[in-house]
Amino acid sequence: MNEIRLTIELVVDCKDKASLRRSTVGKPIRSWGKTWRLQVLFTLLTDIISVKAKTEDFLNRYSNFLQFVLDQKLQNVHSMPQILNGGDIKTIFQLRKSGAFMNGVMKAALEWQLDHEAEYSDKDEMKAQAIEWLRGQKEQLKIPDPEIDLTNQ
Repeated sequence: MNEIRLTIELVVDCKDKASLRRSTVGKPIRSWGKTWRLQVLFTLLTDIISVKAKTEDFLNRYSNFLQFVLDQKLQNVHSMPQILNGGDIKTIFQLRKSGAFMNGVMKAALEWQLDHEAEYSDKDEMKAQAIEWLRGQKEQLKIPDPEIDLTNQ
């Protein structure tokens, strides 16, 4: 529940909603899974019960958060397919297998997708741009160099 409260606070306390990155809210919602709406409701009810005098304030805060989610079209982010999957990443970097680095790469690719999705109407164009961006992040994301097969030489 603390992550839910922190995410709500982040949205509510942000003076310039246009500057709030979609990934900042989308990643937590995605991690909460398909029951995220019930989890937010449960957190709201818990807050109302624990501090009865502030019911209207809590309702306004949660309403503000949910409005941001709707405005940013994040309500189904929990089931949104990633534009780049592990197989794509292995192919892009000519890797035969993944490793510990892959989790960070997948998180970074998801964050990029959430923050740039609105810029593209064509999924193929968005995927091409995501690949270009990811190639530029190779060193930062600690993606290994391609594996060289020496058995056929």
